[in-house]
Amino acid sequence: MERVLSTRIDDAVYRLITSLSVKLRTSKKAVIEEAIRLLERQYEQDTKTDVFEETCGIWNRSEHPSEIVSQIRSEFNASMKRH
Repeated sequence: MERVLSTRIDDAVYRLITSLSVKLRTSKKAVIEEAIRLLERQYEQDTKTDVFEETCGIWNRSEHPSEIVSQIRSEFNASMKRH
């Protein structure tokens, strides 16, 4: 799905985007999208960010899975009886 993004940019930046789109024979939209992807890749490399490593272990809990299931099931049952 594509979204519309409206923003004010400096005239020099606009000319640079236009110039790059002509040199690369592509649209201004493609230039901006690729620039954002490159910036994100650079940020990932500079900060050594690994999304998998950051989110791994998010489900590590002290409770046993059966305890969690029984708690959720009892809360669900209680909510069904409430109304």
